[in-house]
Amino acid sequence: MKILPTFTEQNQGICTILIRKDGVDELEYLEEIWNDPEYLLKFFTKRRNDLSKGIYSKYTVHEAVLKTINDANTLFDQLYEIAEKGFTDPTDNLSQMFQPLHERDKNLLQPYEQCKAYGIKIKDGWLRLYAIRLDYNTFIITGGGIKLVRTMQEDKLLDQELQKLKNTQQYLIEQGILDVDDIEQHS
Repeated sequence: MKILPTFTEQNQGICTILIRKDGVDELEYLEEIWNDPEYLLKFFTKRRNDLSKGIYSKYTVHEAVLKTINDANTLFDQLYEIAEKGFTDPTDNLSQMFQPLHERDKNLLQPYEQCKAYGIKIKDGWLRLYAIRLDYNTFIITGGGIKLVRTMQEDKLLDQELQKLKNTQQYLIEQGILDVDDIEQHS
């Protein structure tokens, strides 16, 4: 595993992991697939039953593809905008966007916390960015997914994302990585 600073300044910002054999980091990979109509069409066609349940039942497969592309663009714009604001204003930072992954940890936001981001003001959002929190404006993106089910364990791809979160968290703790400077020293 390699951790890459991708949008950082003043020892804070967005980092991501590199675990893929093709050399594409997780953040770049998500930006690519969530904007790829062919990939999304296959994804939603395969999960048509999950899409047809609950709050998402109003979307057809084709509408889901369009919604995902639109929501992904909004989500990534928000991610970079909020990270940049956090460089100068500690009260306007990535901790506003990322929440603890587990409901029981809602008020903690500790270092090495497993987190998720939905995007701010995205209606019926199913996109998730998963990250480990190091500080109020420093998060390591471990991956993401399209969550159409209640729990991550109900979906093979989301369960893999949960494992990446755990592995990254363990790696950071073992290496004693606390900030972007530590990440750059381990590169």
